[in-house]
Amino acid sequence: MMTTKQIMRILRVAILGFIVLFSTCRNVKQEDPGLLYNVDMGKDFDKLSTIPISAIGSKLEYIPLETDSACLLHSISNISLADSFIIVSDENRLLLFDRKGRFINQVGSQGRGPGEYNRLLAFADDVKNREIYLLSDKKIHVYDFKGQFIREFTISITSKQIMLTENNDLILHSYNFPHASEKPPNSWYIINRFGKTLKALPNTLKRSNGGITIVFTPLYNFNGKIHFMEFGIDTLYCYHNETKTPHVIFHYDEVKFPPDPTIDEVPGLQGKIWIGSVLESESSLYIQTVSAIPFSFSNCFFDKTTLTFHRLMENGFANDIDGGASFWPMSVLNDSLLVDVVDAYDLVKSYNEQTKSAKPSDQLTNVINGITETSNPVIVILYP
Repeated sequence: MMTTKQIMRILRVAILGFIVLFSTCRNVKQEDPGLLYNVDMGKDFDKLSTIPISAIGSKLEYIPLETDSACLLHSISNISLADSFIIVSDENRLLLFDRKGRFINQVGSQGRGPGEYNRLLAFADDVKNREIYLLSDKKIHVYDFKGQFIREFTISITSKQIMLTENNDLILHSYNFPHASEKPPNSWYIINRFGKTLKALPNTLKRSNGGITIVFTPLYNFNGKIHFMEFGIDTLYCYHNETKTPHVIFHYDEVKFPPDPTIDEVPGLQGKIWIGSVLESESSLYIQTVSAIPFSFSNCFFDKTTLTFHRLMENGFANDIDGGASFWPMSVLNDSLLVDVVDAYDLVKSYNEQTKSAKPSDQLTNVINGITETSNPVIVILYP
């Protein structure tokens, strides 16, 4: 027969084991990459909300980009903050600046010679291997962080989207267009850094009516994993270990654009929407919807804490922090820093108009005082 001490020792071990198991289960649940959100857009899509920047962040940093003849930008179509660099594209050139906005160098050059590109459609930066992948038509050009050409390779698809995966491969989205074949065409291609196709993912939905071709769909990185969404499908997926896991389900109600309209049906779809892009931070989803008739964009916000959806007034977060311009993230860094770009003239205009509603910061005032008619756009970073 066991003694009282032996019984108490067994109970302590059992209780300790239960606590460890319970803690482990809690941790697994918190880190579950397949956490599912339901976003009800149709219910309140006609309502416009004024949401302040302070609802998503606490501090703004402004980085005016150096302006001279070697780095003059009329606009910025894409931006990435990589390591100690700011990489910006204006659809013609790819330029590198340091984190203070000082110009470093141009990446490659436009042309038809060796190492040159015809068009700059998209880019992806690989900090681990110190390489930049520039997508141009059906070719990918690879450069180092000094802007020097390394290699190039041809791809078989038409794409305007490229991103680095968690395994340092590349994922590209092929145009989504109606197809005459019996099976849906491939939508996503994963290739290695030298152009070899590793995997092709087919569309879930087969389209055949020829009403509309979709060039851009949501594709972003969050929590170190690729997330993407196909046109016409209500589910946004997390892709991890070669498995698609539902991450967000969107509910449109009556405002959903049909996935496969005919050309004759498209003019009658006024006000119907689909999702063009999504970005994600630790606390929020930033959703841009597209309407074909009339063609327009709407920026929307989903709070992952309160599980509420908002369509934003004037397509941005109202600046209640320092009297600067309204804010809408163009990219997300490390799942927490939100990065926007504002035209220098628009920043001055908003500063002059909003100084009564929010006290301007010393940094913003200094930036404004340094802006001229030819100034490059200004990078804006919002901290949590």
